Amino acid sequence: MGTIQVRLPWGTTEVDAGTTAGEVLLGSPSGNGETVAALVNHRIVGLDFAIEAPSHLEPILAHSLEGEEVVRRTATLLLHAVCRRLYPKARLQVGQSLRGGYHYTVTGEHPPLEEMEKALTTAFQAEAEAGRQIARQDVNIDAATLLFEKDHPEKVELLRVWPTHRVPLVRCLDFTDIRHGAYPFNARCVRGFHVEAYDPGLILAFEAAHETRG
Repeated sequence: MGTIQVRLPWGTTEVDAGTTAGEVLLGSPSGNGETVAALVNHRIVGLDFAIEAPSHLEPILAHSLEGEEVVRRTATLLLHAVCRRLYPKARLQVGQSLRGGYHYTVTGEHPPLEEMEKALTTAFQAEAEAGRQIARQDVNIDAATLLFEKDHPEKVELLRVWPTHRVPLVRCLDFTDIRHGAYPFNARCVRGFHVEAYDPGLILAFEAAHETRG
């Protein structure tokens, strides 16, 4: 397909067809901000999005309004991942927003909430600081159904009305979920988040959007 013109906030460049948004933005003059996603022709996409047509491309920084949504989505994924690793028989069910974060009801086998708070916060922050990789893949709907049928009947129900034969997935550690929206390549953007015990469950407490994640 040859080269494609990409307009950026600081100029215009040409890239090979199929170059990802992340590759185009590599080394971009984003100051102290951490790029967690991209805006391509006014659509929020992941940094793995392939540029296949002339595009207007902007970085989405972690501290921006759009970036905060991506960061919180990433924090939720990492919490499920560390909980699955530490407490494989426990399950987290998200409820309402509470005290500047998301409240989760905890079911299944698990230790006291105060013990979970300390262990999950320690594991969460260690994985974030290490930049734990976030992987993406697309599978057919039968493979997705097989993946979720044991522990996630609500996801199987969703797949019964899924509009296509391919399902986008996202994975961190041993936890896999259906991918709704953009994710960064790793979990470094959620450093500083923590877990609080709040009976009958836990709160994933988000840091303020203006705090530095860099």
